[in-house]
Amino acid sequence: MIGHEVEKLMGSGRWAVLAMLIAAFWPQAAAAQQDDRYPLWNFQQIRPARPAPPPRVERRRAPAYSSEAPSRPVVVRDTPERPAVEVTTFVAVIGDSMADMLATGLVDAFSESSEVLVSRQIVGSSGLVRTDFFDWRQGARDLLAANEKLTHAIVLIGSNDRQPIRDPSGTVLDPLSEPWRAAYSARIDEIARLFAERRVRLTWVGLPIMEGQRMAADSMVLNELFRAGARRNSLPFVDLWESFADANNRYTPTGPDLNGDTVRLRAGDGVHFTRLGARKAAHFVEVEIRRAMEGRAPANIVAVPADASDPASSDPALQPGGIERVIDQVVLRGLDGLPPVAIVIPQRPLAGPILPLTVPDTSGGGLLAAGPARRATTEAGLMLERTLVEGRMPDAKPGRADDFRWPVK
Repeated sequence: MIGHEVEKLMGSGRWAVLAMLIAAFWPQAAAAQQDDRYPLWNFQQIRPARPAPPPRVERRRAPAYSSEAPSRPVVVRDTPERPAVEVTTFVAVIGDSMADMLATGLVDAFSESSEVLVSRQIVGSSGLVRTDFFDWRQGARDLLAANEKLTHAIVLIGSNDRQPIRDPSGTVLDPLSEPWRAAYSARIDEIARLFAERRVRLTWVGLPIMEGQRMAADSMVLNELFRAGARRNSLPFVDLWESFADANNRYTPTGPDLNGDTVRLRAGDGVHFTRLGARKAAHFVEVEIRRAMEGRAPANIVAVPADASDPASSDPALQPGGIERVIDQVVLRGLDGLPPVAIVIPQRPLAGPILPLTVPDTSGGGLLAAGPARRATTEAGLMLERTLVEGRMPDAKPGRADDFRWPVK
């Protein structure tokens, strides 16, 4: 009977039979069948619903009691902030294009010193000769009038001054002649006097060695004028010649930098500096500026004689500790970047005093320096005399290292 009903139902539609069987054995499917939003073939919708989880309650721990005030948050930066430092040293670099490169080196040298400010007073192709192009004496007056806080001035000039000078009377002076040197030195003294009146520390920098032989010789003459002018006006003079020359005092475009590495220091024209060369030249000027900032005076070698009657008192190196003091002073001046001190080494005579070989040696009182030989009386003396005078080895003692007798006794 049941099979007949099933066949009857199957005739009316297989899907209807499947729906009735699902409705009979799954009550939730009947409810889903009445809702068009849930078709019977969507088994995800007729799956039994899971109970919703209870709401999660976050429990916060009460902060511990502290009597101290809450600290400020710590901010970490890539570059630490530097405290503001008031500028106390104002440096002006004066001169031509070479001075411009020197100023670049000084800016790098004092990049971490906030109390130093470097400015440039540069006029390209200028010098102390062509006053019709630019007069540095009037330029110095204008600089001092416009900068009341100026403390240091650095002058590097002269590479364009190998040309005639026309004096106020209209006379043309040949380059590097004696009248030309006198007129040129007068202009150096006038510039030095202008800065001395305003109590501005002026440092004169000499020219480095140049590539051309003629230009190098003329630069050496100009350096002598600069050095003499600095000496007359009590100015610091920075000599760059040996620092940019090789071991044979010749021009070289390369050389050691501040780290001791061999790099290119001079440009292709054989006159100007490279960036590293300008930094090396600025190092020697930096030493002078820092010495003035610290109030230190240049180191001098002072030797006080111990005894005026002693012949060695006239030579400091022959005094007790004199050699050590001279070496220490030379090393200190080298660390400060100063030129080395000229050390005068006494010349050894070609021959000593002539002494006759037949005259007996006498002491200061005229007595004979050597008396009759004395015989040794002690056991140690006898052993020394037998060994050193007679040349006989001491007798070996049993058990000692020099006892070579065999068999051992």
